[in-house]
Formats: sequence, structure tokens, C-alpha cells
Amino acid sequence: MEEVYSESGNMTIVSGKVFFYDEEEDYWIDKDFDEDMPHKEIVSFGEEYFRLIAEYPQILEYLKLSDRLKIKLEDDYLIID
Repeated sequence: MEEVYSESGNMTIVSGKVFFYDEEEDYWIDKDFDEDMPHKEIVSFGEEYFRLIAEYPQILEYLKLSDRLKIKLEDDYLIID
């Protein structure tokens, strides 16, 4: 995992996606995630979580970063907690 530090805080690139760490919210947030868009909340290790992994296998790379993510995958905006 390539890590980069910016003036605004911690930032990292995972499989071509840029994530910023929000200390207040305690989430790694995909730079493409839009808070204003409708999103799904996914409970870690719940049924929907495993369906998500089956649908988007690449998410396993992002989950190595943290189990608390705000991410955009294709047209889906997801909050994984």
C-alpha cells in the first residue's frame, strides 16, 4: 500500500483509489465519495457485506485499509461500518 501525506492530513492510494482519513469521523473516505448522494450503509460482516464482496471482489483490497470506509464503487455510494 502506497501512503502519501498531504497538508490536510493522512492520504493513501489503494489499487488506484485515493482515500483520505477523517479523524473526526474515524473513516477512510474515497475521494470520489459524495456525502450528498444517496448511499447504503453496510454493517461489517453482515449478510449485505458478503453480498457486496461477491459483487465487487476488488473491495477486499480497500478493506485491508480499514473496516470503516466511505466509498464509491461504480454507481454505488457505500458506508461500511
